[in-house]
Amino acid sequence: MKGFGYEKDAAGIVTLTMDMHGPVNAMNVDFLDGMEHFLEQLEADEGVIGVVLASGKETFFAGADLNELSISVKGYEEEAFRHVSRGTAVMRRLEKLPVPVVAAINGAALGGGYELCLACNHRIAWDTPGTVVGLPEVTFGLMPGGGGTVRLTKLFGLEKALPYLLGGTVEGVADALNSGLIDQSVSEKADLVPAARTWIRANQDDPDASLQPWDRRGFQIPGGDLNTPAIVSLASQAPFAVWKETLGLMPNKTRVLDCAVEALKWDIDTALRYEGRSFINLLLSPITNNVLTANFFDKRAIKKGVSRPSDIPRQKLDRLGVISSGATGHKLVAAAAKANVAVAYFDPSPANGANTSLAAEFNWERTSETAGQVTIAGSLEDFATCDLVIETLGENTELKRQIAKEIEQRLPPETVYASAGSIQPLADIADVLSSPERGVGLQVFADGPSGELVEIARRSDTSDFAVALVFDFFRGLGKSPIIVNEAPGLFVTRVIEAQAREGAQLAAEGVEPIRIENLAKFLGLRTGPLALQDAVGLRLSERLSSAQSALGQSPDSDPTPEGRALLSELVRSGRSGRTNGGGFYDYSTAAPALNPSVLEPYTSKAGILPDADIKDRILFSGVIAAIEAFEDGTVNSVPEGNFASLVGAGAPAWTGGYIQFVNGHGLETFAARCAELASAYGDRFQAPRIVRQKIANKETFA
Repeated sequence: MKGFGYEKDAAGIVTLTMDMHGPVNAMNVDFLDGMEHFLEQLEADEGVIGVVLASGKETFFAGADLNELSISVKGYEEEAFRHVSRGTAVMRRLEKLPVPVVAAINGAALGGGYELCLACNHRIAWDTPGTVVGLPEVTFGLMPGGGGTVRLTKLFGLEKALPYLLGGTVEGVADALNSGLIDQSVSEKADLVPAARTWIRANQDDPDASLQPWDRRGFQIPGGDLNTPAIVSLASQAPFAVWKETLGLMPNKTRVLDCAVEALKWDIDTALRYEGRSFINLLLSPITNNVLTANFFDKRAIKKGVSRPSDIPRQKLDRLGVISSGATGHKLVAAAAKANVAVAYFDPSPANGANTSLAAEFNWERTSETAGQVTIAGSLEDFATCDLVIETLGENTELKRQIAKEIEQRLPPETVYASAGSIQPLADIADVLSSPERGVGLQVFADGPSGELVEIARRSDTSDFAVALVFDFFRGLGKSPIIVNEAPGLFVTRVIEAQAREGAQLAAEGVEPIRIENLAKFLGLRTGPLALQDAVGLRLSERLSSAQSALGQSPDSDPTPEGRALLSELVRSGRSGRTNGGGFYDYSTAAPALNPSVLEPYTSKAGILPDADIKDRILFSGVIAAIEAFEDGTVNSVPEGNFASLVGAGAPAWTGGYIQFVNGHGLETFAARCAELASAYGDRFQAPRIVRQKIANKETFA
């Protein structure tokens, strides 16, 4: 049968080699058909003493076909459950063969791949960096639904299994051998199948070798079951820990915990049926589809460079120039040097102390990874041989323009010049460049969860070559760049500011600041909108509004005159943000605290707003800004908008990104809620025109 190799040696050991059509082995209909065929053959052949399950691919088994899982099962629940049950039945037949089965793991065995390994009696892995095992389904918004939750709990016990099940932990061979995820390893790939055959021959007279632990008479779960006080305590406390982590916003972890506890109560077959039903129920959740879309499909599109100019060959950078006075530039220099890119660094600040601090911070002389890679330039003359020059001087437009003018005279025409900033970095210097096609705008996120993201901004006259060169450089540093068309705030700042301004508007209406911040956190936002406003700075907010107004645009989530008055008052009183010592918060102590005196004139007139309205105003302000940025072409693709809103703007994980949120919420439902908010709180909440168009055309964002 296609997709499988069947070889029986003289000793009666069968090597069943999976080699499915396509780049990887996957849990699809072809696999199930083939396994059922060969299981029937193995069950009937009395001359077989053991089975080696091997792979003809570079990976062992890739697990479920996520393209199939991404399709909603709503309305097809019974059919979907039959499909899942069929997979469970195949693996159950495999582990109930009257002879031992050994998994010969030659590469990655993740998710359904490791669930297949768990259905084998013994697991041997080739010790190479590409061999990793584990159950990472929770990171995709899913759960192990092919027996992994039940089997790992019965194999390890509840206490040891939960960190793997709830954390999605993946381990290399050495760690997996130490933890018990695998039983044996070999150092050479050629030794893998022979080692499996050796184990079978050594255990052919042991009747327990073909029995899974949970199928043996008198089996007891390691660590105890629900009659054990310590396990009862763990099972009672774990739901609170899961809720504290997820705030009830991620249903998959709740279901994983539930199935693991149920596995303590029931025999293997009953527990597997329960797990299968839980898996199907989870697939019905819009949140599951959101998270799966973001963490698999969108992320895959980002890594492939969905908006990178496709006709430009991959570019390799030989020499980089960095002009900077701060930490962002320093970190960029360090990352480039560690990637073996030669770097020229220049600090144009009058004090010129950062050249010394750079050497001290990264200790170039004693760091082998970067030794000899960095030249601390005394002038801009050293940049003449650079393929790419990046300037990270923040929002200092005057200095940025001065540097661009000076360096313009020294750069050959093919050198790409990238200017970083938060508002419109390329527009600030484009008229200075004699070759505007070489100019690229950047927003580089240096720290925290958003450190992976880089926004590459282009204008109509920016060359594809320049965009591709910058894209390839940051991909080489392990970053995930997206390409946007330059507009005020690019994409991330625009979305962040919309939510921050809505927080200020709520405060101006008299809503208690702590209530605003707490309700934002209960949405799953990493940072409340008032803290966010302080972090970006109120002056940046003013600059963004001015830039949008100068182009005849209405600022996203533009507050009422009352809201604008509050922001102006904060700036006038010297409270323009965190870097200036205070805004909505005080930063004079280790733990920043809201300053109630700032908002006293407003809270005295507070009305009672429903929690649901406050949360939706915060959430929808960011969503509408993201949708409008897609509508006007600032962001080029839905995956990039989702990824940037999650990683850069801090959108809650359960949304799958702000554009995907509208898909999951339902476009009609979203538009109806927008109309309610607009009627109560202002036209800024009207659904963008593109939403209404897609409703009329029966489309979603894709």
